[in-house]
Amino acid sequence: MQQADGQLDCTLHILEWFSTTERVLFYLAIRAVHDVVVPWFNFAAVVMVKRCIVGKFKIGKRDNSGGWGTFRHWIMAQLLPTGTLCGVTILCGKHYEMCSRLLRLLGAKIGKRV
Repeated sequence: MQQADGQLDCTLHILEWFSTTERVLFYLAIRAVHDVVVPWFNFAAVVMVKRCIVGKFKIGKRDNSGGWGTFRHWIMAQLLPTGTLCGVTILCGKHYEMCSRLLRLLGAKIGKRV
């Protein structure tokens, strides 16, 4: 019986420690950074991979003859599977101009004065 009371005291002490104001605010800040900042870093990483490794795609039929051409299309499909540009369009909305600027970073020729 005494061991159960000790475990209850330990559990209450842990809950009290985790629920202090500073820690709760810290956890909320971590969550906000995860939801707001991380998608922008992921998109920046995709842009770097696109520019450094994948390169430019040519207009016309897709080149499926060799391994490298297929790999380039596959890696872009893996990096941007959902069409939300790593979640950035969810943050800034699907406004035409902002999406156009983001897609231009990936090499697309869309928008004004193309």
